[in-house]
Amino acid sequence: MNPKIDKVEMDPTDHRTVTASGPIEWDPDEDSATFMVIIAQVKPQGRIVYATGRGKRTYWPNDERWEARATINDPSDQFMYGDASGWADASVEEGGGNKPYPWGVKNLTIERPAVAVAQ
Repeated sequence: MNPKIDKVEMDPTDHRTVTASGPIEWDPDEDSATFMVIIAQVKPQGRIVYATGRGKRTYWPNDERWEARATINDPSDQFMYGDASGWADASVEEGGGNKPYPWGVKNLTIERPAVAVAQ
């Protein structure tokens, strides 16, 4: 298992929820995985804002990407578009047991979600 976080998009309606996602590189002995994520941002005044969440489903070896929604617990906090850090953990089923795969990523960017353009 070699997952990464390569995209963080903020829900523009509340500025408290982000969707983190990334590619999955499966090893041959891995049967499935679930994911959790923490996204943190240092605000200009120095306060740290963070959100936690987990994926809504189990991922299988035919899945090339994972995603998880994370929400800030404090209703007075909001994210800004810009720099952030992220940590995630995958619980990977291998041969009847589960194994954790934690990792962290610096230099993430909280982005606006892509908008579909009608053609």
